[in-house]
Amino acid sequence: MYPIINRGTWARVQSVRQVLERFLRHYAAKEDVEKIQVVSLGAGYDVSFFWIQDLIASGALPESLRGRLQFTEIDYFDVTEKKISTIKKTEALAKHIWNTQEEIKTAVDSVNELQSPHYNIVAEDLRKTD
Repeated sequence: MYPIINRGTWARVQSVRQVLERFLRHYAAKEDVEKIQVVSLGAGYDVSFFWIQDLIASGALPESLRGRLQFTEIDYFDVTEKKISTIKKTEALAKHIWNTQEEIKTAVDSVNELQSPHYNIVAEDLRKTD
């Protein structure tokens, strides 16, 4: 029986999470920093934004991050389309972006881009530089 993810993927996710958590703790402590921005290039199906929101809600990360964090993910059209669709259909994820089911239904985001005050998904092929 094969594991759900391989050890290399697990190690990479854990490493990124450790660095991200240290970064967020460092800047959360600085009162003169109004916004803390994280940009994930080639984000894929990464769930770091939702993981961070859960840590804030549980008290494992400072509450002061809640209004200051701006998280942006960039990936291919087909990836962003599937991710946004999954977020809209999954209440545990959607609750971190929208306050009510009505907001989810009436979200004016396109199928491949999501815009909110603290979380954005952008479809772009980063190989195209012109």
